[in-house]
Amino acid sequence: MRITPEIDKYLHVIFSDISKYEYKYRLEFLNLLESIQSTDEKEVLSLLCKVVSLRYHENQTDNPFIPVSDFIDNDFENLEEVLQDIHYPVLTARIADFLWTMKKNILYADKAMESYKQCADITFDVDEWTTCFGFIKKSARIACLLGKKNKPYKDFCSFVDSVIRKINGTDPLFLSISLIELLFEMGYNKLGDYTIILDKIIEDACNKRDLHRVEVAFELKVKLLHKIGDSTTKLSTQTAYAQHIEKMAQDTQKIEGFINTQRAISLYEKAVLLYRQANKQEDSNRVRRILEPLKRTFAENMPSISQTIDRKSTYDQLNKFAAHRNLEEQIAILSLLTSFPTKQMLEDQVLSNHRKFLFSTMFGSILLDRDGKAIIQIPPLDMDNPKVDIVLLEKHMHREAATLQNYNAILYIDIFFHIIRETHGSISLDNLSFLIDDNFILPDDRKHIFKLGIMYGINGDYYAALHLLVPQIENLFRTIAAMCGGLVTTFEEDATEQFKALSTVFDSPELQECYDENILFIFKGLLNEKAGANLRNRIAHGITDNAEGNSPIAMYFLAAVIKLCSWYSKPCLDILPDLIHEIEESLEHQPLNIDNTTIKT
Repeated sequence: MRITPEIDKYLHVIFSDISKYEYKYRLEFLNLLESIQSTDEKEVLSLLCKVVSLRYHENQTDNPFIPVSDFIDNDFENLEEVLQDIHYPVLTARIADFLWTMKKNILYADKAMESYKQCADITFDVDEWTTCFGFIKKSARIACLLGKKNKPYKDFCSFVDSVIRKINGTDPLFLSISLIELLFEMGYNKLGDYTIILDKIIEDACNKRDLHRVEVAFELKVKLLHKIGDSTTKLSTQTAYAQHIEKMAQDTQKIEGFINTQRAISLYEKAVLLYRQANKQEDSNRVRRILEPLKRTFAENMPSISQTIDRKSTYDQLNKFAAHRNLEEQIAILSLLTSFPTKQMLEDQVLSNHRKFLFSTMFGSILLDRDGKAIIQIPPLDMDNPKVDIVLLEKHMHREAATLQNYNAILYIDIFFHIIRETHGSISLDNLSFLIDDNFILPDDRKHIFKLGIMYGINGDYYAALHLLVPQIENLFRTIAAMCGGLVTTFEEDATEQFKALSTVFDSPELQECYDENILFIFKGLLNEKAGANLRNRIAHGITDNAEGNSPIAMYFLAAVIKLCSWYSKPCLDILPDLIHEIEESLEHQPLNIDNTTIKT
């Protein structure tokens, strides 16, 4: 199989511009094949089309070409013949690289590297730099696989070094930085001179207020200094970097506007970390003192997205259905209105949002407290495989659960607590005996405190209820874990025992095996997950104030505790079946799926 003059004419049209995206070559081949009549020409062009159609995954070093299953042994022999006639660098590079990857013949490696170099020379442009760098990076992969001691590696590094010195830090964007970083990642050992070039880049970027270029150049310089062992210059560079970021934060803070304030906060936060890395703890603390009131002001002035909800119809229907009932029945109804979404439901919802809201899922989220302090940063899920990181996926699920819990509290639980208070007035401890006294999951010595906490909550003091019930629910799940055979304490070197972290208890295999995973997930989020309500830690550290203690999530937690208790109270279990049937027949709004029971509300 050879390239005829007629085929060469076709290739000249396709490969006259080598700066195209790779998929465009494939499209041009496919269009061409539709018009070719000659069987021999079509056979050659079809083979070349298969080569240019291969996807190149640069992270898969050993074999970046996908898929190779379309090729048979005869194809490789034909490509070896065709390669002799090809004189278009980008096509030569692709064929030779593919043949070397599959056959490991060093002659093809040399040819591929030389062709990539030609492509880089042709496309060299400090403004439109990415195409040139792409060819260089493909050549770097081959050089590294051939080994540092071999001539191709040394020749490649010399070539890249010559390009870096030719530019000498005068490029306006990222070509020099990317080339220096490439040699650093390849293990090149002559890096010292590049710090001078990076200084030029940093100075130019600072003058142009190009923050991203400043950051990348500074961070690369720090890595180079660390590698060559110049710790003194490294610290002074980190200090200069921190000072520059702080200066940019100050300048940004002076500009009015919500976005500029947010940007200034991000810059100050970065300066705090950079000063710390440079062993400048006093400067780090000084910037933090600037940052705290700025964050507080930012949180107070943060624009909110409000939503008006008319709850009157829901109130009227629930009131009509429940106002005439005794407390036992109302508590049972409340437990039905309190939603416990399953892990599968939460996962499905998170993945559905990931598919539907593509732009928003490209970025992570930051959960702030009322003073503007970041509680947790949740990175985005992987675009192609959102389930690859289960821990991260569960963080998104806890965040989704917290959102649903807030809605559940606002739309149903808050209304129903009002109905209970309007119907029965102030609830006493004795009124709750039916729920607690004959409850076989609650420890006997804890029943009084459960009664007290639930009484405070139903009477409207959710803040007090939280402080009483959160520690008791934590203890309850520790007790259940121990009953399931789990160890809830550690054993230290000095033979003392300490209680395990609550997250470890929730994740213990014994508890997971014996108890419902959906209930564990709900209460783990409520008590111990920063992406969830995290009530246990906020209560324990005295962070929760009166406003947070009487928030919708506090109402939801109280209702969740009541629901949990109702499942293990014989009087409640006797009431529930008939109530479910009545609710389904009586309420007239759209169905609300709660605990596999369809309730019309």
